[in-house]
Amino acid sequence: MDTFLIIAVFLFVAGILVLRQATRQPKSREISAPHEPYPFDGLFAPEQIVAGRELAQAEARLREEEQQERLLERAAAGDETALNDAHALGNAAFYRDVLQTLVRQTNDPERLRFLAEYIVDSHQLRAEPTLAARMIAEFGALPTQPSLPSLLDMLQLAALSDDVATFQHAVETALQLYRADKLPSVSAQDLLAGIESAYWLIATETRYSGSGFSLKQLIADVRRTLAAAPRRSA
Repeated sequence: MDTFLIIAVFLFVAGILVLRQATRQPKSREISAPHEPYPFDGLFAPEQIVAGRELAQAEARLREEEQQERLLERAAAGDETALNDAHALGNAAFYRDVLQTLVRQTNDPERLRFLAEYIVDSHQLRAEPTLAARMIAEFGALPTQPSLPSLLDMLQLAALSDDVATFQHAVETALQLYRADKLPSVSAQDLLAGIESAYWLIATETRYSGSGFSLKQLIADVRRTLAAAPRRSA
């Protein structure tokens, strides 16, 4: 009887040990998830990316230089539409180069006036001091009495040059002609309105610059001068 009891106890203990071992084995074995393979593009992949970017930038610069060269050639040939394409590039310095090229090859006064009107009528193109100065001189030397439209073109072109001294010169020229009765078809109200409307065409950064402050004083002086001038009908 004791023997059977001992065997039973032994089997019971052995069963417990086997059961504990069976439940412990999965914990002792860690099943690791498979690692994602690291991408490998070669030993020189970063250098290749940089080289490709530099090549693309060099090609873009080359295309831009070729485009600019073609625009300058068109301007040298007297093609004023080159201004529109130069303006679309968004490069103010290059746009001035194209415009100055057009001005240099334009010796005929009629062509010069056409170029000035083309810029003013575009409502987006800018002028530059050299062209504006030539148009101011042309306006003052007209053999016939200047009309209001030609006066407005002269003032607006000077404003579009974004040059304070040039605009002041244009206003002073208009006032001198008015005082000398060389603008009989232009009333004081028309002249003041033309000067004030042209003022607002000047670039904002120029109007609010240190030198641009003198333009406000100029407008005030013009108002006083024209208010004291004898009234006449257009």
